[in-house]
Amino acid sequence: MKLIDGHCDVLYKLWKKDIDFYKDIDFLDVSFNKLKSFESLIQTFAIFVPPRIPKPFYEALLQIDLFYQKIIKDNKFFSLITTKEDLIKEKPKFKALLALEGAHVIGENLEKLRILKYLGVLQVGLTWNNSNFLADGVMEKRNAGLSNFGIQVIKEMQRLNMIVDVSHLSKQSFYDVLEFEIPIVASHSNCFAVCKHPRNLDDEQLKMLIDRNCLIGITFVPDFIKEKNPVIEDLIKHLEHICNLGGSKNIYFGSDFDGFDSKIKGLENANSWFFLMEFLRKYYTLKDIRAWFFENAFNFYSTNLK
Repeated sequence: MKLIDGHCDVLYKLWKKDIDFYKDIDFLDVSFNKLKSFESLIQTFAIFVPPRIPKPFYEALLQIDLFYQKIIKDNKFFSLITTKEDLIKEKPKFKALLALEGAHVIGENLEKLRILKYLGVLQVGLTWNNSNFLADGVMEKRNAGLSNFGIQVIKEMQRLNMIVDVSHLSKQSFYDVLEFEIPIVASHSNCFAVCKHPRNLDDEQLKMLIDRNCLIGITFVPDFIKEKNPVIEDLIKHLEHICNLGGSKNIYFGSDFDGFDSKIKGLENANSWFFLMEFLRKYYTLKDIRAWFFENAFNFYSTNLK
């Protein structure tokens, strides 16, 4: 099986507790032991520093150091994607993509954004749920858009050939970002029409992403799948809804593994990917499933990386 997972919070867990990515069996949802059976894999690793943590940029750098020390190591099993050449090379069969979840860590400093890019960060979510110097997040009631500094950040990301992640943004921030010619993903957001959680995207937002050939990452967070008592069958409703909007070629998965505790049966950790593929085969063609697991995201990154 080939897979591209658009979001996990392994680095956050490694930052909180000293654990071995290559030996852990139970603590991590995503570990090497749970991934080693894949034919080919690209795993996105998020850098997440909770709001109001002192010296957030320093803590983000610590997570990047953990990434290199505990996951990349000697490039024997995982290599980092920063260019198109990195993406398409055959070996090693496991690759990683570094993403920032919440640009509050850079404060009001463009040089910090550049430093993160130099260290391998390719993708940036401008906010978490709250507001920062760049924009409002989805849980900020005032629903403001990009600030002047946020606009500067987007322009610098364009220059640096980076990708913006619109999951967690307020609606106005989302609309402001879509005005720029920059590659866009929604790495872990589901459909508001199916489950009315504020982190999900409404039909207007989904259609805008589809029209721009962006990626939409179906996520496994139970609260984003169904308001009450979700089961794995409820995930189908989100897939169907995006397909009905014309977005089958935009779908991929952003599990958010290691970012939430309560799990749906069948979607507990990275061992679940094989079960999910077999489950989806009851409803969809293997061609569609392979596109959602790998090909859509691979085509997106092939098109947008330099």
